[in-house]
Amino acid sequence: MNTVSTPVFTPHEAGIIAMALSLIEEKRLTKGPVLACLDDFHGYLKLRFAGLVHEQSHVFYLDTEKRLITAEVAALGDQKSVTHSLRHIAGKAINLGADSIVITHNHPNGNATPSDNDVAHMEGAERSFGWLGISLLDSLVVTPSRIASVKAHREQQAKERSARWAEDNERRATERRAAREAKRIAKAVPIQQAPAT
Repeated sequence: MNTVSTPVFTPHEAGIIAMALSLIEEKRLTKGPVLACLDDFHGYLKLRFAGLVHEQSHVFYLDTEKRLITAEVAALGDQKSVTHSLRHIAGKAINLGADSIVITHNHPNGNATPSDNDVAHMEGAERSFGWLGISLLDSLVVTPSRIASVKAHREQQAKERSARWAEDNERRATERRAAREAKRIAKAVPIQQAPAT
């Protein structure tokens, strides 16, 4: 559902932001690897998503040296979600000769923590683009105060699951050892019968 909202910036301010983005793309993003300096790229993304009150998905198409070929707004969403076409993104990447891509979207609520849907969508995109020989370098969630990597979030979740699994296994092993020891002790100590009265 796309809804129209009042712009946060005046047309003049929006023009200044557009010029700044264009300058950053020309001077920085097309000259070297986009992700080489994360602080620069994150600052650019915060500016690119500044003032948006609905979710949007932006895609960055990169060459073999990870330099920007072009960026586009891939989809417009509502305040809680955005859905974009992997087919469209893949087709454009092929047409541009892109070697890799970065998918970004904003969370207008200010919470940069990737959702389960963000992780699932990124995993689907990785599989789809992988078949075409196109790398998904990362999927990023952008808020005014923070940018989160969906890949890093997935890796952290996997580490936490692995740690919980190891702790559970150790707890169960300890319980089994304690039960065996209790049985051993019970067999070794004869049961005393109460004297008859």
